Amino acid sequence: MVDRLVKTLVVDDSTTVRRMVSGWIEEGSGLELVGSASNGADAIHQCRIYDPDVVVLDVEMPGMSGLEALHHIVREDRSRVVIMFSALTREGIGATIEALDSGAADYITKPSSLGGGRAGLQETRRELLEKAVALGGRRQRARELKRGDGVSYRAPSNIPRQRPRPVSPLPTTQGPTAVPASSATPAVAKVPPKPLWVSQTAPVSVRSAPVPVVDTVAPKVRRGVAGASTGVDAVVVGSSTGGPAALTEIIPKLPHDFPVPLLLVQHMPALFAQMLAERLDAKSHLSVKLAEDGEIVRRSVVYIAPGGLHLQVARHTSGEIRCVLVDLPPENSCKPAANLLFRSAVEAWGSRLLGVVLTGMGSDGTAGAESIVRSGGRVIVQDEESSVVWGMPGSIVQAGLHDGIFPLKALAGEVVDRVLHRASARSGQIGEVPRSVSPSVEV
Repeated sequence: MVDRLVKTLVVDDSTTVRRMVSGWIEEGSGLELVGSASNGADAIHQCRIYDPDVVVLDVEMPGMSGLEALHHIVREDRSRVVIMFSALTREGIGATIEALDSGAADYITKPSSLGGGRAGLQETRRELLEKAVALGGRRQRARELKRGDGVSYRAPSNIPRQRPRPVSPLPTTQGPTAVPASSATPAVAKVPPKPLWVSQTAPVSVRSAPVPVVDTVAPKVRRGVAGASTGVDAVVVGSSTGGPAALTEIIPKLPHDFPVPLLLVQHMPALFAQMLAERLDAKSHLSVKLAEDGEIVRRSVVYIAPGGLHLQVARHTSGEIRCVLVDLPPENSCKPAANLLFRSAVEAWGSRLLGVVLTGMGSDGTAGAESIVRSGGRVIVQDEESSVVWGMPGSIVQAGLHDGIFPLKALAGEVVDRVLHRASARSGQIGEVPRSVSPSVEV
């Protein structure tokens, strides 16, 4: 069966914090507290004894840090879920971002004062219990599937899809307010540019060998939806739980002269988003930055939505497309929300849009993906096996809005192929492939 209690281990050097979090777990539904540890070495030892499904791991501890303990824990069992418990300091956040790259499944931020602020404590409690149950339950199901004594958690490759809904013209909505002209200057490429379309003799795909595809494209009838275009003028991305590690796998593999802008929403607080942008920027050929209100959207730049604000785009009267940051209520409990970015991108680029939905809890991105598909654009998703949580991409698949499901390691190459208008043998696309890419895609 797959409904056993999720075995949980709490690790923190503070006795007060250990007792508090252990109490949350003992009172929570679906969880079982199997132990608590005050340092990294003891955490590794207790993992070997109790085999917890979830480890709630403090980031900053004397002696062996949480990051050092993480490396040992995931090396011994990569299926074990580690949730980092991070203080809202620049050092703690930096270590947490590194932990997410190193195998941690997710993180919880400690309230600024664990001794006060009842609302903050209750929100931390709710988030921790929700993630521990969801991620720990997934680990149990995956282990049972591997042993052959449980029901498969992974959907079969021939998962039924709904037929595309009857297409009607997009409703007239009030898009983001056009922003005034700005003196923003174009971003400078980090590497002297060499046009990506100069030579097609060597494949641009980042893969060294073809990667098996989990699924095929959505029904062929979708190719004709609203006059679907073969070109891509912008890429929009949505991700949540597991997203930082997925983005670290994708963004650094995009070439320095990637000929379109990429805008993304990752669900995380403001300072986390800033640190993620800095980390990706240091690892990537492209310029990666937090989006700023009113700045011109330019090719070869990755724009990340700031935490706590929605990122949208709007076409200025001069024809330039600009970022618009809005302080609207959360959508599907998400702020920023991928849905708002996706819908505004449809208003700006129409059918010449590629949506990418990565690992994450919930269904943010599904309503926005429907707008992309209705306008004639395409949406691809990360597969279940490589996702930490298949909520967001799975919701796209269940709605029949996807144009391909790909393993994480194949997504960067797939995005490049589609932006360059090259046919994808992996996704089963058909049609003539242009011999070159027009440089007119710059916005």
